[in-house]
Amino acid sequence: MLEICINMRYSLILFLISSAFCQSDFIKPSDFNDNPPKFPTVNLPSFSSDNDLENISSNEEINLMNRNCKMSKLKLKNQLMNKLILFLSYQIINLELEIF
Repeated sequence: MLEICINMRYSLILFLISSAFCQSDFIKPSDFNDNPPKFPTVNLPSFSSDNDLENISSNEEINLMNRNCKMSKLKLKNQLMNKLILFLSYQIINLELEIF
């Protein structure tokens, strides 16, 4: 029973000290205010006037880009077809060797 009384005294003293610290201005609520984020500014090109569009030969550039894209796709398809043909020929040779 004596141990419980001693533990209660320590608990009461700890409670009083902690409540005294909570009432002080050691930690203020303003310490938890967040600063607003600082986002970088993004400068996008503006196409507001028609004169800007006329000065740029956009149609020619777009057509050139499309042609380049088509050519690169064709090259890629050609390379894939070549690899496929090599793989299939290798498999056929192995298959013939296994049969005979």
